[in-house]
Amino acid sequence: MLIPSAARVHYGCVIMIRICQGLVEGVSYPACHGIWAKWAPPLERSRLATTAFCGSYAGAVVAMPLAGVLVQYTGWSSVFYVYGSFGIFWYLFWVLVSYESPAAHPTITPEERKYIEEAIGEVGGPAGQVLLHAGAPPFCPLSLSLPLSLSLSLLSLWLIYSVTDCQAQRQGCDGCTLTPQSSVLIQTDMSHEHRAA
Repeated sequence: MLIPSAARVHYGCVIMIRICQGLVEGVSYPACHGIWAKWAPPLERSRLATTAFCGSYAGAVVAMPLAGVLVQYTGWSSVFYVYGSFGIFWYLFWVLVSYESPAAHPTITPEERKYIEEAIGEVGGPAGQVLLHAGAPPFCPLSLSLPLSLSLSLLSLWLIYSVTDCQAQRQGCDGCTLTPQSSVLIQTDMSHEHRAA
């Protein structure tokens, strides 16, 4: 909600607000995992987490076309005010209905609390904290994992592609997408043009 006002002051203000916004929003996905660790029984955790994470993508699918309609009829700043208002209302709702653990929730039934706590781990301590059974991380099987290996190799290819694309755009090839091989050709052609000139 601060971005329209910041944009009227200076673009540096917008950059600072976006950095702060990124720092605050950056903890939301890890926080979701923390909530599911205390609230979702292991056999239901993947389904609940998938539903929650799909909600953010579904929100983007709805928000993008709605943003276009808002901009067309009420101006670009209305997008920030409308979505900011929704965010504040969601935050207030979340503060009212969410609790750190089943032991801290005032309206959960004893049967629900017992089911969740027994499914997750053993209850210990005076505050009813849930103690999780933790084993050693499976580093050896993880390092031999085909999906992990493919993800890391694709990440390196994406980095190479991004760097060469940025280099091409700096050298005057705006709007084109390049493979690493074609960027080498463009760099060679451009160096010949500079020598001829």
